[in-house]
Amino acid sequence: MLEYLATFPRRFARQYCLTPNTIRYVIEYRCIVRLVSKPNHRFRRLIDLGAGSGEMSARLIEQGFAETAIAIEPDRRNFQLLQRRYASLRGCHCINSSLEAAGIDIESADAILSTQVLEHIADDNAAISAIHRALKPSGFAIISVPHPPELFPNPGHVRPGYTKIELTSLFERHGFEFVQHDYFFTLPTLRRLIASAELGPFGQFLPICWADREANLTTAEKAELQPYGIACLFRRE
Repeated sequence: MLEYLATFPRRFARQYCLTPNTIRYVIEYRCIVRLVSKPNHRFRRLIDLGAGSGEMSARLIEQGFAETAIAIEPDRRNFQLLQRRYASLRGCHCINSSLEAAGIDIESADAILSTQVLEHIADDNAAISAIHRALKPSGFAIISVPHPPELFPNPGHVRPGYTKIELTSLFERHGFEFVQHDYFFTLPTLRRLIASAELGPFGQFLPICWADREANLTTAEKAELQPYGIACLFRRE
């Protein structure tokens, strides 16, 4: 009961409040599902690298895309949120560490999920090498990052993001094959999000679907609307 009350504000906000995070959980997660649904992938063991609050991987578990998960998060505050989100997931656990220090066995994961992480890592080549080592042969890397240009500078970012060509080139250098991609956070969606923010606290109670201007668009259509996020699926060769 206490755990339910402690997490109620966050669960309420995710469902009813329009914020950059809550709309991300809709539009970015939708891209991730598209990537793992074609073909239909069901992963026995998923690693969520830089999991944050764990929302993305928890949803994949809850919706049957993966059987078990290990969520790795180095930030202590985010790790506390992650523990709460994962508390009800059977066969899943969290590690407060980097991937390199987490003690993950070589070639032990069927898939690795990394959302909005690589743009924070100075040595992204080392990060991709670590992902490659942890994945089984023919395992999948599900990656989302910002797509430049970066409109709002983030002091935690060491680069403004990656284009499809840049991200594909990075992974191919480390023995990965590009499978497919999708875009999210298009300019029309961003404009709606900015408009809601200008309304102050009242703007948070606009329906998330009102700001989501890309729900029925193809990848090609989103590419024409200045996307600020990209998600890619890679297979380890």
